[in-house]
Amino acid sequence: MTAAASPRRLPWLGTATVFQRELARTFRLYWMTVAGPVMTALLFLVVFRTALGGEAAELDGLPVLSFLAPGLIMLALVMTAFSTSAYTVVHAKIERYIEDDLMAPIGPAGWTAAFAGASVVSALAVAAAVGLAIAPFVDFGPVHLGWVAVHGVGAATLLSLLGLAAGIWARTWDKVEAVVTFAVVPFGYLSGTFYPLDRLPDALSATIGANPVYFAVDGLRHGLTGKGATDPAVGALVLLLACIAAWALCHALVARGYKLKA
Repeated sequence: MTAAASPRRLPWLGTATVFQRELARTFRLYWMTVAGPVMTALLFLVVFRTALGGEAAELDGLPVLSFLAPGLIMLALVMTAFSTSAYTVVHAKIERYIEDDLMAPIGPAGWTAAFAGASVVSALAVAAAVGLAIAPFVDFGPVHLGWVAVHGVGAATLLSLLGLAAGIWARTWDKVEAVVTFAVVPFGYLSGTFYPLDRLPDALSATIGANPVYFAVDGLRHGLTGKGATDPAVGALVLLLACIAAWALCHALVARGYKLKA
C-alpha cells in the first residue's frame, strides 16, 4: 500500500480535499463574498460618522470612527462565517452531493473540520479586507496583535460551527434566512458594535453582555485600539468554551447523520 493510500493518511487527505473544494467555491464568488461586506462596512462608516457628529465625536473615550471600526470588522466576520457554512451545507443537500461527502472516509470530526474550516478562512479573509478598506479613514492599531488574532479566530470558529449546525438542521434556503434574520443579525447588532453598553438600560445591558459576540467585538476593539470594556482574557475564555460546545453539537449531529442522510 502506498503512503498516499495509507489508512492513517486518508482521513486527513479527505478532510483537506473537502476543505479546498469549499474554499475554492466560496472565493469564486469573491464579488459577493468579499466585495459585498466591504461595501456594507464603508456605508455604515459614512452613515454613523455623519449621524454621530463627525471626527470630533467620541464613544467610550475613543473617536467615533475608532470605536466603530472594530465592530464593523467583527460584524462582517460574524455574518460571513455563519452564512458561508450554513449555505454550503444546504446547497450540498439540495444538489444531493452531500451523500458523497458523507461516504468519504473522513469521519464526523474530519467532515466538521473541513466545512467549518473553509468558513473560518473565508470569514478571516473578509474581515481583513474590511479592515484594509476602512484603515485609510480610521486611526487604529493593531495595538495588541495577539488579542486581534485570538478574538478574530475565536469568533470565526464559533459562528462557522453554529452556521454548520443551522445548515444541518435546515432543508431549504428560507429556513437559513430565518435563522440569519431572527438570530444572527440581532446577535451581531446587539453586541456593542455601534455603542458602549453603559448607555443601555441595566437589564438590556446584562442581556447583551452574555452574548459571546459581544466579547469578540470588545476583544477586537481592545486589540486594535488598546481600550475595551472587559478583560480580553475573559472574552477569549468565553469564546473558547462556546466553541467547544458548538463543536460537540456539530460532531454529534454529523455522527448521527441528522437531516443529512436520506
